[in-house]
This record gives sequence, structure tokens and C-alpha cells, in this order.
Amino acid sequence: MYQFDQELSALIFSMISKIEIALRVRLVEALLIHGDPLILQDSSIFKEKKMYWQNMSTIASEIARSNDVFIKHNFDNHEGEVPVWAVVEVLSFGTLSKKMFSSWVQAVSVLRNMCAHNSRIYNRTIHTTPEILNADKVTPGCLILCPDWLRVLRRAREW
Repeated sequence: MYQFDQELSALIFSMISKIEIALRVRLVEALLIHGDPLILQDSSIFKEKKMYWQNMSTIASEIARSNDVFIKHNFDNHEGEVPVWAVVEVLSFGTLSKKMFSSWVQAVSVLRNMCAHNSRIYNRTIHTTPEILNADKVTPGCLILCPDWLRVLRRAREW
């Protein structure tokens, strides 16, 4: 049973890693629609200012604790201004799921962390429940409930 659970965990983690990369890419693409790599520093494009500043606080702390070469490069050569693609790269998947994405991504994040930390997967109850969308109710019982996930998975396989 242990071997089965380890293999199941590795398989799930492999797929979730592809989803994570695809979500990061889509987030950067969505933010770059404005054409400004420093768009996250412009609070005027965000409707909810309080949430914006809460997110910026989290983002700032994740950038500050990063030892990545590309973050150091921006501090040394660009007066500490970090472009959106570098910001998204240093954010943890947990931060992305809690701050920026839907309950579906939060649920995937919990499962990802269980896999990453060698927790048992098989025959386990996960208490993070994704929100059931109207589109999901059309095909009850389907393993993949959200049509958007299919598109994300297809794009991830193309890499």
C-alpha cells in the first residue's frame, strides 16, 4: 500500500506541477495585457485597494526573502523594481492560490503540498472543497469538473 501511495503521489505531483506552471504563465499574460512589466506597482488598475495592498505586502515579503539570481539582478541593476514575470516566479503556489485564484486552485494547492511533503494520499479525506460552478453541474460525477482545467492541462502538455 505504501508503494502504491508513493507512486500515486508522484503522478499527481507531476500533473500539478504542469498546472502550476500553466497558471503562472496565464497570470503573467493577463497582467501584461497592459504592456507594463511593472504593472503590479500601479494600484490604479485594481478595483479593491485594500486587497491590493494586502497582496502587495505578501508579494513584498516573498521578494525580500528570495535568494534568486533574477531578483538580485533587479535589485542591483534596476533599482529594485521587479517585473511581473519575476514576481510571479518567486511567489509560492500557496500564495498564488490564496491571494489570486479560485477555490479550485486552493484545493489543488492543498493536494500539491500533501504530495510534496510525502503525506498519505490514498484513502484520505481532503477538507478543502472547491466551489461547484454552474458549468460543473452539467456533467455530475465527472472526475474533471471544470472545463477551464481541461484547457490548462492541454496547454501544459504542449510544453
